[in-house]
Amino acid sequence: MKEARRLHSVPSTPNEKPIQVVIFQIAERKFGIHATKILEIIFHQQILPLPVPKQLFEGIINLRGHVIPIAHALRRFGLNPRNPIENCSIVIIDILGNEVGIITDQVDPTLLQVNSHDFEKNEVSYLSEDPISGVLINHGEKIEVLDPDRLLSQEEIRELEKIKESF
Repeated sequence: MKEARRLHSVPSTPNEKPIQVVIFQIAERKFGIHATKILEIIFHQQILPLPVPKQLFEGIINLRGHVIPIAHALRRFGLNPRNPIENCSIVIIDILGNEVGIITDQVDPTLLQVNSHDFEKNEVSYLSEDPISGVLINHGEKIEVLDPDRLLSQEEIRELEKIKESF
C-alpha cells in the first residue's frame, strides 16, 4: 500500500480542529469517511455468504461474536471491488447505529487530516439522498467523502435488520 499524503494546511480559525478522514479505494475511485464513523478496518476476513443472496449484501462475518453484514454498498455507483473478495479489505462503519462492513480494494493506512475549508460540500446531497457529502482534492487526487447515514436506502436498512435478526 502506498503511504498517504496529508494535506498540510493551517486551521481557518484558532479553535478549528482538523477533521480526520479514512481513505479507501474501490475500482479506480477514492472515497473517504470521517474517522469518527469508522469502527474497525479488517484485512482478509472470510465472508460467509448469505443463504439467499441479496443484491447489496454479500454475506456476513463473525467479529468477536457479533454478526456484521457485509455490503457492496458502492454498487449504486456502478462499482465493484477489483480484487477477489478474499483479498479485499473491509471497513466496518456505523450506519444509523448499525454496524456494516463495506468491501474495498484498498484502505490507506494513514489518516488524512483536513480542515473544513479543504472540503468542498456537495450542496445537492443535502436536497437528495446522495451519499456523497463533498469532495476533497489531495495532491491532485479527487476523494469523494461519503455520509454513511445516506449510504443505504430505507429498504436496505430493513434488509440489514432482517439479516441481523436471522443470525
